[in-house]
Amino acid sequence: RAISTRIDIICGSFDRETSMEDAEMIHELGRSLTKQNTDSVTLNDVTPGDEFDFNSLSQTSHLILSTSSCFGYAPANLSQFTHQLLLASQTNPGCLSHLRHAVWGNGDERWFDTYMNVPRVLDLLLERAGSKRFYARGERGEPHAPTGASEVMVEDWALGMWNSLEQTVNTNTDETNENESKDVAWDALWEYEPSRRHDRMTQWTLEDLVTKDGVLEGPPSEFARPDEGYWKLLEDLKRAEERQKLLLAERRAAAAAKNAARRR
Repeated sequence: RAISTRIDIICGSFDRETSMEDAEMIHELGRSLTKQNTDSVTLNDVTPGDEFDFNSLSQTSHLILSTSSCFGYAPANLSQFTHQLLLASQTNPGCLSHLRHAVWGNGDERWFDTYMNVPRVLDLLLERAGSKRFYARGERGEPHAPTGASEVMVEDWALGMWNSLEQTVNTNTDETNENESKDVAWDALWEYEPSRRHDRMTQWTLEDLVTKDGVLEGPPSEFARPDEGYWKLLEDLKRAEERQKLLLAERRAAAAAKNAARRR
């Protein structure tokens, strides 16, 4: 019996839209898999992270993520997804244990310290939330052990990723399930060759994300279990923001009064 599979591809991209274009290419290469397994595979269109319903992950079997970084943080159109994932992974570890994932990353080595930070951190957070990595993360221009590339590009990574996913879709034998359950390590891409830049990442706190991108536009996902500390964090940050606005208004009023006095 064939495995029922729903595949979602989400992306986070900046003005250059490299990661969006890569996501579309990944999607196009995956369409042949859908055509061969029309009864068992659903491949959804590419969706920017902030347009993706995080709760719908309950119906997703495989998640493919394509993203860039900017000074170590996610693009604006992936910020809500990032917040939801961090919150779920921290407050309810294992909540995405039904999920399988693979991550493709873009980065600019001119920003060396935060190079590839977002794909690396999100790959780790998905794992902490319980998802199993079914294919080694790909990073543009980095070594990638499964493809044998010293500087992997999206086409080669995507072909290998789809081949790996297809092996789990076409059959549903005990042997297949056993192979699928084997963990792919976070650093599996560097098994044969180290990173050409570095293999570090800088993780964020929820306070970091709220300070940078604001609060969630909606409620926490059904996967999260936020405690009193989370709500207190939001309230404290809201009060700090209100104090800052009040201080700014007072300074502007004082400056206006001073200018008015000079004109007298």
